[in-house]
Amino acid sequence: MSAGAAGVKAPEWMKRLDGLQTNHLHQLVVDETLKTGNDNIFAMGCCAACMWLGRHGNVLPRAQAAHQQASALYTSNIRRLKGEAPVSYVYYDDGSLVSRDKYTTDGNLMGYQMGSVSIGGFIARVVYLSLYKMHQIAIHGLRTIMLTLSNLFRHSAYKKIKLH
Repeated sequence: MSAGAAGVKAPEWMKRLDGLQTNHLHQLVVDETLKTGNDNIFAMGCCAACMWLGRHGNVLPRAQAAHQQASALYTSNIRRLKGEAPVSYVYYDDGSLVSRDKYTTDGNLMGYQMGSVSIGGFIARVVYLSLYKMHQIAIHGLRTIMLTLSNLFRHSAYKKIKLH
């Protein structure tokens, strides 16, 4: 993926895939089930141009969207193996957190009951680190515990060297 003036842009070769429609960012145009023009090809994440239901435009190419799309595709694939119809994907914006440096995090959390809440400082940092650990667990499973412990030991064992 590359950054363009209009945001994330998919690779050039995506627009040359036979029989699959792309948009101006070379993303594959998908329906509400994340299916392309071919019944057996689905797209997700930054390479998918997915309409944001209830809003004007497409779902933004963000990690939380890709995570939600992956969950929907997992369920759809299980259903397809059983001969059932795929599920529709609906994006839910849970908010954004931005880590600006080692100590500063800002963001807003979107709740379905409470609306949008802006957070910052220590609380935002703890939420950010918690989300990061949740993503690691989703990818690495229980191995995340060992990765976390090894990072803690590594940081305590090595002194920081400052070159002048």
